[in-house]
Amino acid sequence: MKMSELESRDWAARAKTFLESKDTFPLRIVGVGNPIRKDDCVGIFIASRLRKKFGARPNTQVRIYPTLTPELLFSKMTFEKGSLLVFDAVEQNSPPGSIVFANIEDTKFGYFATHNVPLRLIPNLSGKMGKIFVLGIQPENIDIGEGLSEVVLHSANEVIAEFETIFQEGLLNARK
Repeated sequence: MKMSELESRDWAARAKTFLESKDTFPLRIVGVGNPIRKDDCVGIFIASRLRKKFGARPNTQVRIYPTLTPELLFSKMTFEKGSLLVFDAVEQNSPPGSIVFANIEDTKFGYFATHNVPLRLIPNLSGKMGKIFVLGIQPENIDIGEGLSEVVLHSANEVIAEFETIFQEGLLNARK
């Protein structure tokens, strides 16, 4: 699925709708990336910031995992109810810093993550998976090095701020 500019701009509304649904829970939030490949680390950056603010287990229904080894983590996860939300750098053929929020099943090609495993293959890593969503940011630079590019850092901070607002508006308190 190619995200149009309009679809890309409404990522926050779709994320909020997703997080307000009772069918979303239990929710596992996983940030993935490679910390020595510049913008590829954006998923870990976002998940780490949310985890620092809300804890690894903000309540019984939400867990936050920043990870360098998503394949290993996903292969150990088994759940039929609830959802998996993956934060990652994704190649979506859009301008750097573009944000997308999508159900993996709704993607035509499954967004190729900047790692070794296309996100569309996550369900194949475990026999029992609930709904799987991706919040991806188009990288500007995935060369060897550390630190996010300015445009990707800005988008990451936008995502963090939106999730903090959603959580502080009662999502986590309502699910305890």
